[in-house]
Amino acid sequence: MINNELKKISGVVLAIGLNDKEQKVLEKNSKIEECYLLNSNSPSSNFTKGYSKTINIRKIKRIFRKKSFDYIVGNFEELKPYLRSFIKNSIYLNRGTCYFYNIKDFDIDELKKRYVRYNSKVEIKKNIIIVNNEKAKTNIILNLFYYVCDFIYDAVDYIGNMFIN
Repeated sequence: MINNELKKISGVVLAIGLNDKEQKVLEKNSKIEECYLLNSNSPSSNFTKGYSKTINIRKIKRIFRKKSFDYIVGNFEELKPYLRSFIKNSIYLNRGTCYFYNIKDFDIDELKKRYVRYNSKVEIKKNIIIVNNEKAKTNIILNLFYYVCDFIYDAVDYIGNMFIN
């Protein structure tokens, strides 16, 4: 399903945590101008445009400061630990669409709520979440407020899970 979406994309792409199958689909797509692969499990190749080292997802905004991406494609299982900081960074870096796949054991409504507060449109297809960031807006003060709210929500959720177990 994600392979069909990868065949349609064009422009500048940031891909995080893709498998070999998805990487091959991206390599065959001739409409892609530049593609940056951030994988923790793949060797470097000529397709990565020089980014073969491990990059902390929390610092992705600092590394790609002057870069703007048309598409961000991410394996949700690799992004889940960094979700609190990745959402605001993806709004900042992306001027097009985000695709998240491989979603298991996560409250999709919570992710949808976190993106909608930035005026993004979220669409859910089977195992893929498509976030349209064309009209998304950010604000430094609101970003800090959302970050604190997300931290408190995650802390309460973690403590609740500890008491249940």
